[in-house]
Amino acid sequence: MGLLAPLIAFGAVLAALPFFLHRLNTATPDQQEFASAMLLAPTQKREHVRKKLRYLILMIMRILLLLAIVFAFARPFMDKESVPLYSEGAVNHLVVIDTSASMGGSDKLENAKQAAKDIVRAFKPGDQAQLLLADNQLRSVVSPSTERNALLAAIDDIEVSRYRLDYGVMMSALSTRFPDEWFDHKIHLFSDLQQSGMPRQFAKLVPELPANANVELVFYPQRSEAPANWLVEFIDTDGEQVRVGIKGYQSEQQSRSIALVVNDEEVAEQSIDVSPSGRAIAIFDGVQFKPEINRVRASLLQPDALEVDNQFNYAVDRSSPEPVPLITVNPYARSVTYMSTALRTVGAPGNSQTASNWTVEPVMVDSFDPRTLERYNWVLVDDIGAIPKSLEDELARFLQSGGAVFAAAGERTLGLTQIPLSGHSVPNDIDTSLAIAQKEFLGVSRVESSHPILDGLIGWVDVSISQYLSLEANASDRVLAWTSNGQPLLIEQRIGRGRLIVLTTSLDNEWNNIPVKPLFVGLMGQAANYLSQREAVTIQKLAGDYLRDDELSAVGGLQSEQNTAGQIIDPFGETLVELGTASNLSQRQLNHTGFYELHNAGGQSLVGVNIAPAESDTTFLSDEDLKQWESSVSGQATTIGSVSSESSGGLENDDTPIIELWRILAMLALFLLIAESLLSTFYLRRAQLLESHGASA
Repeated sequence: MGLLAPLIAFGAVLAALPFFLHRLNTATPDQQEFASAMLLAPTQKREHVRKKLRYLILMIMRILLLLAIVFAFARPFMDKESVPLYSEGAVNHLVVIDTSASMGGSDKLENAKQAAKDIVRAFKPGDQAQLLLADNQLRSVVSPSTERNALLAAIDDIEVSRYRLDYGVMMSALSTRFPDEWFDHKIHLFSDLQQSGMPRQFAKLVPELPANANVELVFYPQRSEAPANWLVEFIDTDGEQVRVGIKGYQSEQQSRSIALVVNDEEVAEQSIDVSPSGRAIAIFDGVQFKPEINRVRASLLQPDALEVDNQFNYAVDRSSPEPVPLITVNPYARSVTYMSTALRTVGAPGNSQTASNWTVEPVMVDSFDPRTLERYNWVLVDDIGAIPKSLEDELARFLQSGGAVFAAAGERTLGLTQIPLSGHSVPNDIDTSLAIAQKEFLGVSRVESSHPILDGLIGWVDVSISQYLSLEANASDRVLAWTSNGQPLLIEQRIGRGRLIVLTTSLDNEWNNIPVKPLFVGLMGQAANYLSQREAVTIQKLAGDYLRDDELSAVGGLQSEQNTAGQIIDPFGETLVELGTASNLSQRQLNHTGFYELHNAGGQSLVGVNIAPAESDTTFLSDEDLKQWESSVSGQATTIGSVSSESSGGLENDDTPIIELWRILAMLALFLLIAESLLSTFYLRRAQLLESHGASA
């Protein structure tokens, strides 16, 4: 035992101050002569004793208060070796049970639970254990305890999840589970030990350990006698055709039967040969979908090592086309034809289909009713210069509330000093504002291919530009494409909660050849997905994923603020969370496989949830890998808590763990301060009351 700041302990002499003050208050140095004591009124001696005792208690409390404060700052400590927190040879057991989706096959989890209970029953007196479950995170079920019955009861309640296990994440989380006061630790890992659960770096399998900790890692492999496993890997649609992918692990050449279910009704069944540990695709033709979001499920009919991956859930959006107004000066202009044709040929993201997801509605700029903007998710403008001031104000409010606008330049843009909506300044003379390629056509030098509008588009080398609007991008602009002379070609602006996309050239095939190139269809389709936020609604997720705010607000295609209210309903028909209420992210976690329904004012959507494909891989870790892992963890470690003798001096060079006691003294000082204040206030009021009674008498 000692003090980290011993010089401060000399402040203990201040504890004598209350004693001297007490003596000054109780001493009576001035003695007055009196004729006879017989003339004094009789009094009780014990009242004087009580009063003296009260002041004595106050003095003692004040002395203790000062001592507690002084020694708290002096930071006393005790060596941990001197504190009998555990008996000699006792072990801190960490019972870790894998509850990931792969443990749902055969009797792996039940066998693991039984083996874990045998370990708990075999604990020696003085041992303690904590029960931990490992899947997408490490969860504590029972805190460190010596109560065997509590551990056994908790083990009985364990169920398999639908999550994926990463052993690197698990071991990293274990770093905080080793109590400093324990020397011997033993990790019991009950798992099927899949190779797919290994991290990219082997070093992540070694947790950070307390100083001088002696750690032992023991594996309890839970493996099926028949590891052959097949899973439904994917579903894809193209019109009335559905393709189903099958993948085998540790499997031989076999025929697998597949059932296709659409909206809870089986529509087809077929068998397909799958090569050893290979892939195969089953094709179903003539599948009819309803004009809505359809639930499609493909199931393998024969049992195998893991049942949960024998079906795949997929949402197919065949909803009615979404109307999109195209504001124009001439509804018969070629720009209107090009944009309408492009949007008629594209579908929703992730769903190839014959029907379009958008219906373009050309409308004259002079006859457009701004009150109808609330019906739409986004708007097309073929010549941004044709927008009058009154309509510009309404479109600005539309953007502020979360709407979107795609606008191109045109003849009406020439001669303007400022571009409507975007606010870009334009040179006064036409020769400067309209850049014309003199000797040869300009091309596209660079595109931001990571942006959702331009992702995966090819063919920019074939684009020729003869004229474009010369603009200088603002600091808040995001330039998505540049001409070959370094001028902005495609600009994105964020206005309020909305998005504005400006193309600095026209779409009538006069200033460039973009509308007649194959990439134009993809450009318009991806712009439509991005601006309508259809790309935000992910129709496929893995178990354990979360629903983001932008996915929830984009349901139904409306981007208004009223879309924040709604519901999420899980595959069992239970309301997962009420949107628009205070909810944390954990309430939006997709814990089950199946279909989740999203409802809000804009409409509804479906999300198909499946397990991570890595959980289906029944390839186990080799004995060599397990031995290397075990040897890397087991033994004595000093990765945390050791201090270099070159960088510090004095007591800190001692590797002996210590327990600091200043927090206890600080709490004691606080308690004494409160008690002294209450007691002195009580005595003062009592004295004042007695004085008032004496004066009145």
